[in-house]
Amino acid sequence: MTEGQRQLLATLRGKRDELVQRSTDIAYATNDVDLPRADVEQMLRACIALLEEGLVGESRAVRDGFLAALDDVARTTTWELTMRTGLPCWGIIVGRLAVDVGEAHRDEAIAYLSRFMGDWWADVSKVMLPVFMAEGKL
Repeated sequence: MTEGQRQLLATLRGKRDELVQRSTDIAYATNDVDLPRADVEQMLRACIALLEEGLVGESRAVRDGFLAALDDVARTTTWELTMRTGLPCWGIIVGRLAVDVGEAHRDEAIAYLSRFMGDWWADVSKVMLPVFMAEGKL
């Protein structure tokens, strides 16, 4: 783990509740969010759990658990709703972390977080898109 990743992990762990609260406030202030606040907070906590697991790098249990559930989730929603609710949550938490990590580690944090988010959405797409296509929801 690099020094920048260590700082990112420390920021994530030290500001977890604040990140969720501030990011939820931002989501409601800047987006047309039609989900209950508790659901948005839960999605943000999931983002943080995935990032923490990725930074620690000792397991993929959280990531694999979420991905395993997405097949069923895809049967109860649409790709549009998935993008409209999921991407802003990720974008807000990633933006807040990039700011909160501090200037000395910001560039490295942005690069890491961007790769992580891209990899996550690629995995989500691999699971959900075939279901949406098979059910004619795309």
